[in-house]
Amino acid sequence: MDQVLDEVPKDVDVVIVTGAGGNAFVAGVDINDFLDLTKETGIELVKKGQRIFQKLEDLEQPTIAAIDGFALGGGLELALACDIRIATPKSQIGLPETGLGVFPGYGGTQRLPRLIGEGKAKQLIFSADPVSAEEAKEIGIIEEVAEDAMEAAKTLAKKICSAVRLR
Repeated sequence: MDQVLDEVPKDVDVVIVTGAGGNAFVAGVDINDFLDLTKETGIELVKKGQRIFQKLEDLEQPTIAAIDGFALGGGLELALACDIRIATPKSQIGLPETGLGVFPGYGGTQRLPRLIGEGKAKQLIFSADPVSAEEAKEIGIIEEVAEDAMEAAKTLAKKICSAVRLR
């Protein structure tokens, strides 16, 4: 992802970020990967994730996350680095890592409160409970629930491109 973000052409008007679809946007890290981390490699991993997600947030182009399935942990943090989030009804959104004694490390603790308010963000982070797409929309994590998130993202991207060209 780091390399892809470096190579986004300047003439691209909108960037859509999506997963393989069906089951997960990004389900987060494999917990077994934590077993091999040392303090140093853990810090390195977190800093790398923060840098990449900040790069996504800082893109000049508007970014849309098309979420189909689980957006958990780093997956939600990835979506939060985008400007707009669209999810399918079956999607589950959350930061479950606190249930394992790990805090969200890629910027979710900063982006989520700015998006939905400090109290609600703390509730989601501390409880580790995921929310449905509908609840995520109600509290402001996502902007739209659509049967086909990618098609909805493409439709929105076309509207954005049309609006940009009118200026």
